[in-house]
Amino acid sequence: MARAAIAAGADYVAFGAVCPSATKPNAVRAPLSLFADSAALGAPRVAIGGITPANAGEIVAAGADMLAVIGGVFDAEDPLAAACALSAGWG
Repeated sequence: MARAAIAAGADYVAFGAVCPSATKPNAVRAPLSLFADSAALGAPRVAIGGITPANAGEIVAAGADMLAVIGGVFDAEDPLAAACALSAGWG
């Protein structure tokens, strides 16, 4: 499906939910191995689903180029701190 999307002109591909998500609790889980497996597509790879400052580093290390985050910021006790942690990186 990702190959077909790129062939049709998609600018990026997204895989998720990579972690359990309260936003979409019934979403099918996408293994982190998809990011390595899709590296040859030549398009940015986006992770979505259950991403927080605590797990973002592992997801980026797996090969995600971008992160789509909702609950990891808006459900945090301190949304500003969560957003800052995500944008600062993970060491």
